[in-house]
Amino acid sequence: MSKNLGARAFIVVSTSGITPQTMSTARPAAPILAITGSQRVFNRTSLLWGVAPLLDTRAGKVNPNELAKQLALDLGLTSPGQFVLLIRGFHQDPAMNLPSVTVITITEEDATE
Repeated sequence: MSKNLGARAFIVVSTSGITPQTMSTARPAAPILAITGSQRVFNRTSLLWGVAPLLDTRAGKVNPNELAKQLALDLGLTSPGQFVLLIRGFHQDPAMNLPSVTVITITEEDATE
Protein backbone atom coordinates (compact mmCIF):
# COMPACT_ATOMS: atom_id res chain seq x y z
CA MET A 1 0.00 0.00 0.00
CA SER A 2 2.77 2.47 0.87
CA LYS A 3 4.48 1.85 -2.48
CA ASN A 4 1.28 2.34 -4.51
CA LEU A 5 0.49 5.65 -2.80
CA GLY A 6 4.07 6.79 -2.41
CA ALA A 7 3.49 7.12 1.33
CA ARG A 8 6.58 8.02 3.33
CA ALA A 9 5.46 6.38 6.59
CA PHE A 10 2.73 4.59 8.47
CA ILE A 11 1.69 6.48 11.59
CA VAL A 12 -0.10 4.44 14.25
CA VAL A 13 -1.57 5.94 17.43
CA SER A 14 -1.99 2.99 19.77
CA THR A 15 -3.14 2.36 23.32
CA SER A 16 -2.69 -1.42 23.25
CA GLY A 17 0.01 -2.17 20.67
CA ILE A 18 -2.28 -4.37 18.56
CA THR A 19 -2.30 -2.07 15.51
CA PRO A 20 1.50 -1.73 15.22
CA GLN A 21 1.83 -5.48 15.79
CA THR A 22 -0.65 -6.17 12.99
CA MET A 23 1.12 -3.70 10.68
CA SER A 24 4.52 -5.19 11.46
CA THR A 25 3.48 -8.64 10.26
CA ALA A 26 2.82 -7.18 6.78
CA ARG A 27 6.46 -6.04 6.50
CA PRO A 28 5.63 -2.77 4.69
CA ALA A 29 8.26 -0.87 2.71
CA ALA A 30 7.62 2.36 4.65
CA PRO A 31 8.57 2.71 8.32
CA ILE A 32 5.91 2.34 11.01
CA LEU A 33 5.86 5.03 13.69
CA ALA A 34 3.91 3.79 16.72
CA ILE A 35 2.83 6.66 18.95
CA THR A 36 1.65 5.73 22.42
CA GLY A 37 1.21 7.33 25.82
CA SER A 38 1.93 4.03 27.59
CA GLN A 39 5.42 2.94 28.65
CA ARG A 40 4.28 -0.70 28.52
CA VAL A 41 3.10 -0.38 24.91
CA PHE A 42 6.27 1.55 24.02
CA ASN A 43 8.43 -1.28 25.39
CA ARG A 44 6.37 -3.94 23.63
CA THR A 45 6.35 -2.23 20.24
CA SER A 46 10.10 -1.63 20.36
CA LEU A 47 10.52 -5.36 19.73
CA LEU A 48 8.44 -5.38 16.54
CA TRP A 49 9.94 -5.54 13.05
CA GLY A 50 9.99 -2.17 11.27
CA VAL A 51 8.33 -0.30 14.14
CA ALA A 52 9.81 2.83 15.71
CA PRO A 53 7.92 3.49 18.95
CA LEU A 54 7.49 7.01 20.24
CA LEU A 55 6.31 7.78 23.76
CA ASP A 56 4.10 10.88 23.62
CA THR A 57 1.57 11.89 26.26
CA ARG A 58 -0.61 13.57 23.59
CA ALA A 59 -1.48 10.17 22.07
CA GLY A 60 -5.20 9.57 22.43
CA LYS A 61 -5.80 13.11 23.71
CA VAL A 62 -5.42 15.25 20.58
CA ASN A 63 -6.57 14.96 16.97
CA PRO A 64 -4.58 11.98 15.60
CA ASN A 65 -4.40 13.52 12.10
CA GLU A 66 -2.72 16.66 13.42
CA LEU A 67 -0.41 14.67 15.69
CA ALA A 68 0.61 12.43 12.77
CA LYS A 69 1.39 15.43 10.55
CA GLN A 70 3.39 17.22 13.22
CA LEU A 71 5.46 14.21 14.25
CA ALA A 72 6.12 13.08 10.66
CA LEU A 73 7.50 16.53 9.88
CA ASP A 74 9.39 16.92 13.17
CA LEU A 75 11.09 13.54 12.69
CA GLY A 76 11.96 14.20 9.04
CA LEU A 77 9.83 11.34 7.73
CA THR A 78 8.09 13.51 5.15
CA SER A 79 8.01 16.91 3.51
CA PRO A 80 5.35 19.05 1.80
CA GLY A 81 3.63 17.34 -1.11
CA GLN A 82 4.20 13.86 0.32
CA PHE A 83 1.83 11.47 2.09
CA VAL A 84 1.73 9.55 5.35
CA LEU A 85 -0.84 6.92 6.24
CA LEU A 86 -2.59 7.04 9.61
CA ILE A 87 -3.64 3.52 10.60
CA ARG A 88 -5.92 2.75 13.52
CA GLY A 89 -8.67 0.48 14.77
CA PHE A 90 -7.17 -3.02 14.98
CA HIS A 91 -8.35 -4.86 18.08
CA GLN A 92 -7.51 -8.20 19.68
CA ASP A 93 -11.19 -9.13 19.62
CA PRO A 94 -12.20 -9.64 15.94
CA ALA A 95 -15.73 -8.42 16.73
CA MET A 96 -14.27 -5.05 17.73
CA ASN A 97 -11.95 -4.69 14.72
CA LEU A 98 -12.68 -1.44 12.90
CA PRO A 99 -9.46 -0.77 10.99
CA SER A 100 -9.20 2.46 9.03
CA VAL A 101 -6.56 4.06 6.84
CA THR A 102 -6.40 7.84 6.48
CA VAL A 103 -4.20 9.28 3.75
CA ILE A 104 -2.71 12.50 5.07
CA THR A 105 -1.18 14.95 2.60
CA ILE A 106 1.52 17.16 4.04
CA THR A 107 1.13 20.74 2.82
CA GLU A 108 3.44 23.76 2.83
CA GLU A 109 1.22 25.23 5.53
CA ASP A 110 1.79 22.17 7.74
CA ALA A 111 5.55 22.58 7.37
CA THR A 112 5.50 26.21 8.53
CA GLU A 113 3.41 25.68 11.66
